Amino acid sequence: MGFWLADKRTGQQSSYIQRFDPRFWTINFPRPMMASVVTTAPDALRVDAIFYNSDELAGLIWESEDGLDHPLLAYEILRDYARLSWRFRWRSSGIMPLDAINGPTLTIEGRDAAGEPKSWYIRLWNYASGTPTDALVSIEFSALDGGFLLPGEADPVFPQDIDRLFVSIIPPDYDGLGTRFATPRVGWVEMSDIRTDG
Repeated sequence: MGFWLADKRTGQQSSYIQRFDPRFWTINFPRPMMASVVTTAPDALRVDAIFYNSDELAGLIWESEDGLDHPLLAYEILRDYARLSWRFRWRSSGIMPLDAINGPTLTIEGRDAAGEPKSWYIRLWNYASGTPTDALVSIEFSALDGGFLLPGEADPVFPQDIDRLFVSIIPPDYDGLGTRFATPRVGWVEMSDIRTDG
């Protein structure tokens, strides 16, 4: 039987996905905590997490380059997010709420306009409408600012060279000290009605 060791695309059949397709998010976390991300609908995902220590944090991750799938199955590398709008409904329980000082943060890793590596920290609450545990989040990448207090601490994002997006998920009593909880903290996040345009 013939075979072919492919290392890149050369005209094979292809199709399209929406950016931020729930099937292609990943989750990362330190031991001993546990977390999982599951696609619950074509436009929704759910993260479940168990925290054992007060310094544990899970990261819900979108990579601009699909480094996990075979080259013939990976999605297109696209680091330019300019003119892209992203909207979703955020629901959560058992984790730090959106309006807290250490609330869920969108970390964007990439490069600035001069090509220097840079990270931006976007407080999701600054772009949310609703309650701290049930809100609609609307992000326009070409008009996106990092920083806690806006506009005073605004750090404009350069959206044309982004490597990775990372949403932090931490327990309500996070303090960074690593104290063992008497009983594990259990929490979840749902992102639904995920929409992109542009």
